[in-house]
Amino acid sequence: VSVFFITAITVSLLSEHYSGKNVWHGLTPSGDHNFWCERNKVTEFIIEPMNSWSDFSFFIVGLLMMYYGISDLFFNDPIIVPKNMLVKHPLLTITSAIANIFHAIGTFTNHACRCWVGYQMDVSGMYLVIMIPILHNLLHIHKNNRSTSHFSPISLNVALISYLILGAFFFFSTYVIEDPGLIVVLLLATLGLSFKKRWHQEKGLILHKKLLAFGVGTLILGYSCWLLDKHRLLCFPESQFQLHAAWHVLTSISLLTLFLYHRSEGFDTIQFTVFIEKVSIL
Repeated sequence: VSVFFITAITVSLLSEHYSGKNVWHGLTPSGDHNFWCERNKVTEFIIEPMNSWSDFSFFIVGLLMMYYGISDLFFNDPIIVPKNMLVKHPLLTITSAIANIFHAIGTFTNHACRCWVGYQMDVSGMYLVIMIPILHNLLHIHKNNRSTSHFSPISLNVALISYLILGAFFFFSTYVIEDPGLIVVLLLATLGLSFKKRWHQEKGLILHKKLLAFGVGTLILGYSCWLLDKHRLLCFPESQFQLHAAWHVLTSISLLTLFLYHRSEGFDTIQFTVFIEKVSIL
């Protein structure tokens, strides 16, 4: 919590100090210059205020995941931990946290400066954070096929290294796919495959299914906001409510919900609630 507030206050002070000074002048313009509905305030430190401040939602999600990852790494009792992929392999959660924090910095920079480096970090970060639940889904399918929550060190390392290589490709590639629609579809497809077996195993666990439904629903709603803003179907440039900002918030909520969904596997509803509360106290 303190990290979040210190960061938010620091950015607010910088924004106030550099107001009207056009500090980003001279940087290479963003690849999606004037791409979004929000009116660009080119003389301000934060050129797109609503689209920028909404990016803190990814920062919050990243901090929460980092908290859970570190708690799993150092404080969990191996005797009471069920067969749960994320709890047993904290490196997956920590990688998720780093990806969300990287994306938060990148997308904030993109909408604040409308510069190329921010654009690269934003787009590559967007793919990294949406690929995280895809990675979880694929590992979950692999785990179910092996009927265990354990992976060999080689399997886990190969998965993480492949993920990082793909992330580097997105960052350095000169050909950028700006529309996240394809990877959203891929996420939903792998999620469906990973859920197929779990549905039969956990028929009575309503909480888990609610987490899944809510995560999928907010992701689809968020992508709808992205499309509406991009194509100016609903566009109010001076409004405090921007659909692209809604895409940021809804996607971050979806990522957190899908993370909790995968984290709930192996627990019944009461066990999962107690486990979350226990980790939160540590």
